[in-house]
Amino acid sequence: MIPVAAVIAAIAMAAPWVSKPDRARYAADIAAAAPNLLTAKAMVATAAVESGFRAAIERCECSAKECDAGQAHGIYQLHAFHFAGHTAQEVCASNRLASQLAARILAWLAQRPGGMTEALRVYVGTFVRPDDPRVKKRLELFERLMEDHADGP
Repeated sequence: MIPVAAVIAAIAMAAPWVSKPDRARYAADIAAAAPNLLTAKAMVATAAVESGFRAAIERCECSAKECDAGQAHGIYQLHAFHFAGHTAQEVCASNRLASQLAARILAWLAQRPGGMTEALRVYVGTFVRPDDPRVKKRLELFERLMEDHADGP
């Protein structure tokens, strides 16, 4: 299992506005779901860019301009084809479930050529270009998280 403290540190770096209790809760969900620290940090970068770790988005209480017009769910903005048999209501009610689904997707995509960098691009959209601002923002954040050695070697 991934050290929760390492994920808390990553969330603090990526989203310093998240309260300490929420940071700990999100970190516990990510640490329990991610197969490794690389995936955990990719999840942190994804959530920070997709939702800003906003609790309202976690609960799928999105405004009309958010959440791909109601098609994306939870802090990772998961679409129905990623639900693995679960419902939107289940994803919106359980960040632990949303974290498990996001970890599964990112770990699977990272097995492709290009590794986690390509996984983060494809997560935005299969046909999204690498220079798309949404991709660049999460890649830059992911790289900063990977450079942080405060969580160990």
